[in-house]
Amino acid sequence: MAVNFVKFQRGSEAAYNALKTNNRVDPDTLYFLYDSANPELGGDLYLGFTLIGGTSSSSSSGASTLRDLSDVLLSETLSSGMILQYSTARNRWVSKSFSAAIDDLKNSGYSFGSNVTVETALAEGQTVNSFLNTISSPSEGDIAIVAGNPYVFDGTNWVSLMNPSVLDRVSTLESEIATIKSDIQTIRGEIDTKIAAANHLTYQVLSSGESLNDIDTTAADISKTVFLVPNDGSSTDNMYYEYMYINGEFEKLGSWETNLNGYVTTNALDTAVSNLQSQINAIPTNYVTLSKYNNEIGSL
Repeated sequence: MAVNFVKFQRGSEAAYNALKTNNRVDPDTLYFLYDSANPELGGDLYLGFTLIGGTSSSSSSGASTLRDLSDVLLSETLSSGMILQYSTARNRWVSKSFSAAIDDLKNSGYSFGSNVTVETALAEGQTVNSFLNTISSPSEGDIAIVAGNPYVFDGTNWVSLMNPSVLDRVSTLESEIATIKSDIQTIRGEIDTKIAAANHLTYQVLSSGESLNDIDTTAADISKTVFLVPNDGSSTDNMYYEYMYINGEFEKLGSWETNLNGYVTTNALDTAVSNLQSQINAIPTNYVTLSKYNNEIGSL
């Protein structure tokens, strides 16, 4: 049976980075990297390029985000209802109960806001319900954390978010929402399929000089196309005959044209306005107006 030996090497992070730069990192060597400037922080342990664990303050190694916790060994065992809280004194993540974590936040002066009430230690003989009733004028959506358990005001009553029926309802709603989303995607796909399969007429305008003989009758969508053929061999006067390819032949549907007879053109309108303005400008200014004449005669 083959035996795999692992070597060990101790050195600075700079020396390890130099090995990486020169592609000289040995995959069968354990590298312990220490911070010479802050030896009290410990160091990082790598097997080749793989980070095994460590407590280095370097941003290039160690656990820098919660996503990196998969590489961090926790001595505490996380049980139901426990959360992870970072301890600067211990320089690591530790597990705590929800209530203990709230206590730490309160002791550190953290403000929860006006819509959140926190009470971790009830008075002797006081119940959760009696404490909740002391909260004056709660609004819908307000939150109270009492003895480590969260409650929300629904506009009428305080409801425990840890109530099994509430948790079951939330789980059911999540499942129903996922089902609705899936159904919407299915329906959308069916609609798209039916729209694609439906008959849609399109129009194709033949260019000047083209005729029905120039149309490819083997095209897949020819039965869904209305062909506009200029009725005088020209496409400049907007007068067309409509044809469709039906049962192997072109059938005439009718004619189509744009008739602008009786409409004034832009040039004619500009000319008329210009002539009218010239006539207005030619009116003498020493004529008395009709209204002035009537006013003056009426005052005599």
